[in-house]
Amino acid sequence: MRNEPTIRRLERTVAENPKDHQSFFQLGILYLDENELQRSIFCLERALTLNPAFHTARYILAMIYSRSNGYIYALKEFQNISDEDGDFCFDLVDMSAISNIQATIRAWEIYEKSETDSASKFFTLGFVYYALGNLDRAIQYYQKCIAINPNFDMINYLIGIAVFENGDFQRAGQFFSNDASMRPQFPNTSYQLGMVHYKLGKIQQSITCFQKAVQLKPRYVKANYQLAVAYASQGIYDQAEKTLKQLLSYKTDFAPALLELGTIYHAQYRMEDATAEYEKALKADPKQKEAAYKLGELKKSLGKMEEAISFFQTASELDPGDSDIYYNIGAIYAQQKKYQQAIIELRKCLSLNSNNTYAIYALAEAMFAIGELENALKTYRQGLAIAPKDNKFRNAAGRTLFQLGNMDLAIEEFQKVLEENPKDAYSHYYLGLALFKSGQISEAANEYKRSVDSNPNSAYGHFCLGAAFSMNKEFENAEGEFQKAMELTPNSEDELALYGTLQLLASIGISHAKQGQELEESLLQIRSVYRETVKALANAIDARDPYTRYHSVRVSRIAKELATYIRSLNEELVSESEIEVIEIGGLLHDIGKIAIPDYIIRKEAALTDEEFAYMRKHPVEGQRILQDINFPWDIIPLVRYHHEKLNGRGYPDGLSGEDIPLGAMIVGIADVYDALVTDRPYRKGYSTEQAISIILKGQGTEFADGIVNAFLDIVTGLPALLDDITQRKS
Repeated sequence: MRNEPTIRRLERTVAENPKDHQSFFQLGILYLDENELQRSIFCLERALTLNPAFHTARYILAMIYSRSNGYIYALKEFQNISDEDGDFCFDLVDMSAISNIQATIRAWEIYEKSETDSASKFFTLGFVYYALGNLDRAIQYYQKCIAINPNFDMINYLIGIAVFENGDFQRAGQFFSNDASMRPQFPNTSYQLGMVHYKLGKIQQSITCFQKAVQLKPRYVKANYQLAVAYASQGIYDQAEKTLKQLLSYKTDFAPALLELGTIYHAQYRMEDATAEYEKALKADPKQKEAAYKLGELKKSLGKMEEAISFFQTASELDPGDSDIYYNIGAIYAQQKKYQQAIIELRKCLSLNSNNTYAIYALAEAMFAIGELENALKTYRQGLAIAPKDNKFRNAAGRTLFQLGNMDLAIEEFQKVLEENPKDAYSHYYLGLALFKSGQISEAANEYKRSVDSNPNSAYGHFCLGAAFSMNKEFENAEGEFQKAMELTPNSEDELALYGTLQLLASIGISHAKQGQELEESLLQIRSVYRETVKALANAIDARDPYTRYHSVRVSRIAKELATYIRSLNEELVSESEIEVIEIGGLLHDIGKIAIPDYIIRKEAALTDEEFAYMRKHPVEGQRILQDINFPWDIIPLVRYHHEKLNGRGYPDGLSGEDIPLGAMIVGIADVYDALVTDRPYRKGYSTEQAISIILKGQGTEFADGIVNAFLDIVTGLPALLDDITQRKS
C-alpha cells in the first residue's frame, strides 16, 4: 500500500486513543485512497459515532456507499447532513477533503439507468445532486418527481430550497407556499418562506413567517435570528433585542446573534454595550471578520484610532480581499497625518476596487499633504473620470493647480464647479484667491463676497475680502471685514496657528484701513500688511532662544544686501522682485523651529546626534506651516532649501549644484555667517576673519564660487548694516 506507513501510525493512534475522531477520519480517507471501502466505511462510521456533527465525514461516507451500490444508505447519510434546526447545511462540508467526486456521480447515473422510473427514484436523485452541489440537475429531477406525484412528501420543500439557492426567490416562494398548505405545522417551511419574503424586500411578511416558525419551534435558532434581523431592518430595536437575548439564553455562543445585537446597540449609540457584544462575537468565532470590522468602525467613531487600526488589521487577515478595510485603515492614518502609511493602505484598497471614489480622494489628499502635487492632481483627475459630477474632486484639482501656480487652469476648475453649484463657498473663496494672484482684484473681491455670503463663519473669506477692499482703497468696508475675521474662533486645534496669523494680519489691516493710507500702488499696501506680519512672526521665532535673538532679522538684512549686490553685477541673476522674496525668506527661514521642542532649542550645550537629527526637520516643518498661508511671495523654496549644499550633502533633500535655488543659497550663506559670529552657550562667537576663513573652506563644496566671492565683497560693510540691531540675552 502506498500509504502503509501513515496508516500503521494512525492505527496505533486510534488503538491508544479510541475517542480520537479526527484520527479515525484520516484513517478512513487513507483506506478510501487505497480503495479498501469496507475499512474506510468502518473508520468513518467510528468517527461519526464519536462526533455526529462531523459533516465532512458523513458526506464522504455517503459517497462511498454510492460507489458500493448502497444507495439507500448513501441517501440517508446525505439527508443527515443538517444543523440543529433540521435545515440542510452542505455549506459546512470541507470540500477540500473530498476526492474523486466523479466516481460518485457515475454510481448514481448507474442507479438512474438500472432503477425503474418513479417519483421516489427522481426524488432520491434530486436530493443527491443537490447534496453534490449540482442545483440545475437537482431541480430537473425534482420536477420529474412532481410531474409523477405532486403530493410526494417534502418534494415542494426540497425543490423550493434548490430553486432558492439558485437565486429564483419568487418561484421558490411558490413551492414553499405549496408545502406550507400541505404541512402547516412544519416550522422549517415557515422559516424558508420568511427568507423568500426577506430577499424580496417584503419585510412585514417575512416577520410573520419567522414568528410562526418560532411559535412552532421556540428554540429554532435561525428563525429567531432572522426574526431579529427583520425587526432591526425596520428600526424595531426593542423587539429585535428581546428576540436575540431569548436566542442567546439557550445558545450563548451563537456568534451571528452576538454580532447582530452589537449592531443594534451601535445603531442606538450604546457604544459600551455594542463593544461588549462585538467582542463576545469575535471570541465565539475568531474567524468572524465582520465582528472585527465592526469593532474597528466603533473604535474609529470613538476616536480610539490605534485600537481601530488593530481590529481592522485583524479583519484584513481574515478577509484580505475586502477593499473597505484598507480604506478605513488609510483614512485613520491620514487623520493622524501619517500620510506615507495612509498612501500604502489606500493603494491596497484601490488595487482591489479601482472605482472607490472615497479612497481615490483620500489618496490624493494624502499626496497633497506631503507635497506630491503633480501626483495628487493626477489622482484627483482619476476621480473626476469616474465621477464627473463630484465637485469635491474638481475643487481639489483647482486647489492643487493653485498651489502649482497655474492660475488660469485653477480658475477654470472653480468656475466649472460654480456652474453646477453657484453657492459653493469653497469654490468662491479659492476662485477669489486665484483671481487675486492674477491681479484681478475687483473680480476677486466679488468672489470673496459670494464666499462669505454662503459661509459667514469663514475667517479666511472675511480676511481676503478685507484685503481686496483695502487694495481698492475701500477702507471702511475693509475695516468691517477685518473685524469679522478677528472675531471668529478656530474650529479645531489644528487651526489655532493659522487663525492666530490671520488675526494678526487682520489687526494690522484694521489699522491701515482706519488711517486710510493711500499708497501709490494698491499692491504695496497689502504687501506692507504682510511684511509687518512676517516681522512679527520672525520675532516670535527668535524669541524662543535668547542666544539667537534677532537672528532672523540679521539673516534677512545680510541676504537682501547680498542679493542687491549680485543684481548690481548681473541683473539677469536676481530681479527686483526676487530681492524682496529673499528678504522675506530670510525673515522666515527658521519658522519651522516652532515645531522643535524647547529643550532642544534652548539647550545650553552642543546637541546630541539624536537632537541634531530632530533639529534638521525644521526646513520641512517650515514648508508645512507656510504652505497653507497664501503670502504674495514664493518663499517656501528658500525656507525648505536654505540648508542644502553644493555637493549634495545638505538637508533635507540632498539637492546639489544648480538644483538649489539661488535665493536659498543666498539665505543659506547669510544664515551660516550670522551663526558663526553670534555667541552660543557652548562657545563665543567667531571674529569676522575667522568666519570668513570657515566660509572659504566651504567654497566649491558647500557654496558656489560666485556666491562666496560676492559675499566677500560685502562682508566688511555688514557690521554697519547690522549696527542698530542689539543682541541681548533674556
